[in-house]
Amino acid sequence: MVTLVRVLGDVCPSPTEESWCNAISQFRPNMNIIGADFLRSMLESDGYYFKLILNDTRAYFFPYTTEHRDATQPGLCYKDDSLGNALAATIKPRQIDIRFHRAFSDQHVTTIAQRLLKHTDMELLTGFVVNYRGRTLIQ
Repeated sequence: MVTLVRVLGDVCPSPTEESWCNAISQFRPNMNIIGADFLRSMLESDGYYFKLILNDTRAYFFPYTTEHRDATQPGLCYKDDSLGNALAATIKPRQIDIRFHRAFSDQHVTTIAQRLLKHTDMELLTGFVVNYRGRTLIQ
């Protein structure tokens, strides 16, 4: 019971619990995308650079001039020093770079990124490389 509660709480700290994360993720509702129009407009420009915070259920795209910690949305909060329930990322041509967060393993981040890239509103991100902690997770 403890493991299931921890997984449903979006925390997958050990490899044993990773399989539960993957199994449970298929039952979660579709990811809520905030800023999809902003994303589309940015991708139409050359040399774009903007930011993103995301977790298992939400993703928020916003301008690079806004700090990740100031981009809080309902159910989505990034805070410095691995606090909050969201990952911070930057997006530049053909690449998404996700910043390290102690509560998110490589496998958990991969699962979240795959859900984002498979979302029906995110077809413009098809083919993007996803990096986490300086390592490529999705190519």
